[in-house]
Amino acid sequence: MRTATLWVIPALSFDTNAYAKILDSHWLIMERLDEGPNDAVISDPTNAGLANDVWTILTGIDFKRAGCWRVIGEYRGQSLEFVVETIDHTD
Repeated sequence: MRTATLWVIPALSFDTNAYAKILDSHWLIMERLDEGPNDAVISDPTNAGLANDVWTILTGIDFKRAGCWRVIGEYRGQSLEFVVETIDHTD
């Protein structure tokens, strides 16, 4: 189960050092809330542009199995925390 978090930060502007600034200032923590291994894999953040020169931080999360997770993110002293439940999906 692969997903991505998209952090829209209006004050973020793109420059040649944007990627290094994101790596230095952004972090993401995954905490398993139910029983099971804490095996979610977080990709390195990158930047992504939207319309009207709005830049975002894009971080991939790969959930190895179904479960309940707390996601905590921080960027430049601002933080966001939420809980997500993933389920197995069969086609």
